[in-house]
Amino acid sequence: MRGGGSGGARLRNPCLTMHQPWASLLVHGIKRVEGRSWPSPLTGRLWIHAASKVPDPDTVKAMEEFYREIYALDGITNITFPHHYPVSRLLVALRGLMRLNVSEGGEQSAPKRWPE
Repeated sequence: MRGGGSGGARLRNPCLTMHQPWASLLVHGIKRVEGRSWPSPLTGRLWIHAASKVPDPDTVKAMEEFYREIYALDGITNITFPHHYPVSRLLVALRGLMRLNVSEGGEQSAPKRWPE
C-alpha cells in the first residue's frame, strides 16, 4: 500500500497494487472482497493499480470460471468479464469502501464504511 503516509497516519492518496486478473475483476465489480491483514487508515479515494506482471491466460480462464460458478449459486449467469487485463497502470479510484473487522479468533464485526 502506498500513499505518502506511515505508521498510524491517514493516507491521502492510497494506492493498492494488485496482480491481474484480480485487479480488473475487482474494478468491474466481479470480485467483491479483497482481504488484507494489515490496518488501513484510509480516507477518501483508494486507487487500484494493476501490477506489471502479465497475467497467465490459464489463470485468467480459471478465475473467470471460478466467478461464473460462484455467481451461478445465486442464479446469476450473465456476467460480463473484462475484455482485457491491462498491466502497469492505474485502473480506477474507488470511494465508499466497506471494512469488515475480523478478530484473531475469526469472529467478524459488522461492516463499517471507510471514512471519506
